[in-house]
Amino acid sequence: MDTSRTMLTFCYNELPVTHKTCLHYLSIFPQDHIFRRPSIIRRWLSEGLVTSTGSMGTVRPGTDQHNKGSGSRRRRLVQLDEQAERVFDALVARGFLRPEETSAASKIKTCTMHHIVHEFIATDVSFINSCLPPDLAHRFSINNWIALDEASPPPESDRPLHSLISLLGSLPGSDKWQLLKVLDLQDCKGLKKKHLKNICKILLLKYLSLRNTDVTQLPRQIKKLQCLEILDVRQTEIRAFPRKSILLPMLKQLLAGNKVSLSSSSTATTTDNSKSHRFEQSLATVRLPGSTRRMKKLEILSHVDASSNVDDLIDIGQLLHLRKLGVVLDGNQKTGGLALLFQQIEKLQDCLRSLSIWINQPAASEGTAPETEQMAALASPPKHLQSLKITGITSGLPDWITHLDQLSEITHPREA
Repeated sequence: MDTSRTMLTFCYNELPVTHKTCLHYLSIFPQDHIFRRPSIIRRWLSEGLVTSTGSMGTVRPGTDQHNKGSGSRRRRLVQLDEQAERVFDALVARGFLRPEETSAASKIKTCTMHHIVHEFIATDVSFINSCLPPDLAHRFSINNWIALDEASPPPESDRPLHSLISLLGSLPGSDKWQLLKVLDLQDCKGLKKKHLKNICKILLLKYLSLRNTDVTQLPRQIKKLQCLEILDVRQTEIRAFPRKSILLPMLKQLLAGNKVSLSSSSTATTTDNSKSHRFEQSLATVRLPGSTRRMKKLEILSHVDASSNVDDLIDIGQLLHLRKLGVVLDGNQKTGGLALLFQQIEKLQDCLRSLSIWINQPAASEGTAPETEQMAALASPPKHLQSLKITGITSGLPDWITHLDQLSEITHPREA
């Protein structure tokens, strides 16, 4: 044990300051927690733990880089995200995190932490102040000073979410809530409209996750969260914003989508797989907001449904910071939505790095193939594209992918 702690101390002392800060942050999670790479990186950024430096491409007034305008700003935003990625990889490489799941492109997706490491950062070097037990503390910002009501019994190990609901109910009576930047309610069941309205009073909130909750509607008061940068409504029944046009000026990431199994008639087995073009799932998600073009800071928009009004796709071409895009279209509608989408993608050739297109197909009878729009030609495909996923199209891969030098991951399920 002493040898392990000596090695840990040595490795820790060799870490740069930013790496140490990000490592400290992980102490708010309970032991044996599974760390999802994208989620941890988003939270580091929301808490302001990763910052850019001069060597990282900071824009200084009076320089040529400053005079290049929006191109320099886009480069700086991407570099900040890439810096967080490098911190995560470094913590894995030095043994503070243990890889669990990797992607097809060999990118680490999830990690765990050895209990010795967790104890080290939680007791020896922790800088986080929290009055909450670990099962609840990791759902809030660091140094939040939020505490359970003294009259409330301590949370049971198997019912921490019950205590979380109680905390949300006490929100209006505490000024500590107003300082929150992060609120992670993933997997929390029993959220009521009153809880969501209370959350919309946290005006400094930057990160809100409602993933895999039973929330079906967002309140109109969501528009008050003018500092919100990340909104995660994946695996929920939320299908639209309370108003078609809503402006969240600081929003950088809108994450949505819930896979839904099709009817049994579309998933019946067949002995002749070569004739089967039936897709077993559709993707239900939130409708593309009508004011998307006004949310200029958007970097991730995945997935949004443009089936009801494909003209809203025009807004996507105005998002010049967009790195990841996921769009859902309806295979029943012959509206040229796919062609219009590709017209907008051409405008994003300097920034887009990940593209997902999902065509929801109607249930088809056995042995028949759903009709799909043809993949449009791109004169100027996104030259930095690294990941491409196409679902619900049977016409094959587009010719323009041969021009994508940085493409490392392709997903094209043609059959169920």
